[in-house]
Amino acid sequence: MELRRKQIRQQIIHWAENEPNVYLLVEEGAIAKERFVDQYSDLDINVFGQEDEILNFAERTDWLMQIAEPLWYIPLDFEVPAARLRSLLVIFENGVKVDFSFWKSTLLEAPFPYYEKYRVLLDKQQYSECLPAFIRSVQPVPLEQQEFERIVRESWFDLHYVAKFGARRDAFFVQSMLQSIRTGYLLPLLEEVARLDGATPEFSGRKMAYWLDARWLDRLPEVYAHWGESVLPELLSLLEDLQLEVARKRGFQLDLARISRMKKLLLELDASQ
Repeated sequence: MELRRKQIRQQIIHWAENEPNVYLLVEEGAIAKERFVDQYSDLDINVFGQEDEILNFAERTDWLMQIAEPLWYIPLDFEVPAARLRSLLVIFENGVKVDFSFWKSTLLEAPFPYYEKYRVLLDKQQYSECLPAFIRSVQPVPLEQQEFERIVRESWFDLHYVAKFGARRDAFFVQSMLQSIRTGYLLPLLEEVARLDGATPEFSGRKMAYWLDARWLDRLPEVYAHWGESVLPELLSLLEDLQLEVARKRGFQLDLARISRMKKLLLELDASQ
């Protein structure tokens, strides 16, 4: 796969060299950062070019054939501080995935924090001289007290849905609620305890085994349920321990008596299944 990826990258460069509307190619993502790169890593390519033409590449696919045979692709727009960018996410026939994003060249005139690291693949007119101003300082962002309080308040409320609909044997809804709780409440707490341990979490829980201490990581399989199976006691225990850990280390307040009563109610509902 590494050889295929290199071939696709070279073919992208060759295409851009012969495309008059493209001025600059910049690679970002894991490969540019040289962190957590493996055979499955995507290519993340920023394409800078002619103001009136560059965004059209997100709406057309004929140009992809000049690189390689596309198997599947989807357009996607996303926000950056200065603009709404268009992208085209492509899986080529050889299995290589490339995320193309298309940048008007005028964005180089008013840089904003964006790149952690980047790699210039092609520069036709010394546009890359503007890129250092896009470098952003990557600093751990602690969990704010207001956000912590929201997580505590809403997580225990939503756990009541899990307990109640579990008692009703409403397995599909329970599974969807469990996923929402894991991503919306559990993950931010895991990220915060990792930061408190001096680690830097990756976004969306990626590469968690590299940044999360084993005392938390080893408990995660307990909170993933099979269809109709209850993991509520394990989930309650993990969430409570994480909230206690964050509160203790950050000096936040927790209403332990109220949490204890809520936990008792939820376990009673869970036992009625």
